[in-house]
Amino acid sequence: MYYKYPLSLIFTFSFILLYSVYSFAEESESVYSFDKQQLTIPVLRIAEQYYRIHLKLTDSETLQLSYQDAEIITTPDLTTFIPTLQDTQVFLPVVNINEQRFSLNLALIPESNPVRLQITAIENIDVAVMRTNFGEIRLRLFPDKAPITVANFIRYVNEGFYNNTLFHRIIAGFMIQGGGFDTNFTQKETHEAIINEADNGLSNIAGTIAMARTTAPHSATSQFFINAVDNTNLDYQSPNQYGYAVFGAVYEGMNVVKVIEQVSTGTLTINGVPTYPDWPENPVIIQSITILN
Repeated sequence: MYYKYPLSLIFTFSFILLYSVYSFAEESESVYSFDKQQLTIPVLRIAEQYYRIHLKLTDSETLQLSYQDAEIITTPDLTTFIPTLQDTQVFLPVVNINEQRFSLNLALIPESNPVRLQITAIENIDVAVMRTNFGEIRLRLFPDKAPITVANFIRYVNEGFYNNTLFHRIIAGFMIQGGGFDTNFTQKETHEAIINEADNGLSNIAGTIAMARTTAPHSATSQFFINAVDNTNLDYQSPNQYGYAVFGAVYEGMNVVKVIEQVSTGTLTINGVPTYPDWPENPVIIQSITILN
C-alpha cells in the first residue's frame, strides 16, 4: 500500500542534442522507459524513504519533461538497482526516451514537505554491457570526464579484445580486476599505454570502474577493475600520488560484482613458480563487452 503526495509545481525544460543518437540493442534492457508519454521511476530513495516518481513527456520533439508527483512506497523491492538522492542530487543512469538513452538528473527542492523534486539536466550517455559467466554488468561511461580512457576502452571493445578474457585478480573487500588474460591464462598483447586521467575529479567509490596499471602512473593499457567497496585511497592526490583513473560506473549488475568478489582465489603457478596471487580457483569469464550507441 502507498500514500500519494500530489506535487503542484511543474518544471519543464528543453535542450539541443549534442551527441549522436543512441539506439536500442536487440536484447531486452532494464531501463526507465516512457510509455504513452509517461515515465514512472519505480523506486527512488530519498533520506531513508522510498518513493515512486512520475514524470510526463510534454513535447517529444524538443524533449520537454514535466515533473508530476511522487508516492511513498512502504514495501519497496530492494533486490534491484535503486537510485539514491545524495547531497540533494540524483541521476538516473539510463532513461529511454524515443529510442534514445539519457541520464536524467533530479534535485530535491530544499525544505519541501512533502518531498518535491525538479528536473535539472538531461544528457546523452554511453553504455557498456559486460556479459560474464556470472551474469551481466551494465556500465555508464564518462567520456566528458575521462575522454582518453573511455576512447581507449571503446577501442578495445570494438576490436573484440575483451571477448573471452578473465577477471584474473579478485580481492574480497577491495575490487575485481580483468581485461588482460585470455581463458588459457595467457596475457594478451595490447596497444600503447595511455595518459592517466585520475585527476578528473571522479572518485574510486563502490561500483566505479577504473584503469589498472603498474607502479608507473601512465602505464594503463587494457586492464581495468571494478571497485567492490569505496577505495578513495586510490584517488588522485598529487603528481607524486597519481591514483587510478575512474571512467565509468555500474548502474545495473552490482549484485553480479559482489558475487564475483566473493569467489575462492589462490595463487596461479606457472612452470612450478607461484606467479599470480588472488587468481580465481574457477574461471570468471568476461564473455563479451558491447557498447550501446
